[in-house]
Amino acid sequence: MALVDRLQPLKVIAVKYAAVLAAGQITRIDVSKLAKYEEAAKVLRYSTGFWCGLHALGAGAFLQIINRVNEAIDNGKTDELDINGLMRKVHFSIGLMTKDSALSYEIRGAAVIAEEDVDTAIADILPEINQYEEDDRYE
Repeated sequence: MALVDRLQPLKVIAVKYAAVLAAGQITRIDVSKLAKYEEAAKVLRYSTGFWCGLHALGAGAFLQIINRVNEAIDNGKTDELDINGLMRKVHFSIGLMTKDSALSYEIRGAAVIAEEDVDTAIADILPEINQYEEDDRYE
């Protein structure tokens, strides 16, 4: 639950980004400021809960969209971007990141964890997840 809560500000960013795309604009986002969300989504992907995993999938998909748009801007290829398609993908990502009754059911009785404890837990497990992914053991 702590990781899902940590990703809620990213959902707000995604909603604002969707509004920018809906206005027909493309803008670059500094992804270095989103690193903590990327880490939380990566750890959440390995949770045992189905709905928590979907939440992580939505966050990861949104971060990939941002990276794709940033790359197009950096390479001067914004004319190749389908803004409507991007907006639909962002909307879908937001849907996956939305807390609903199924997620609440899955995490009922979860303990409240202090923010610094979440940071410590992510820092402890992230090297193991990175090694796991590098070794291709997850495939």
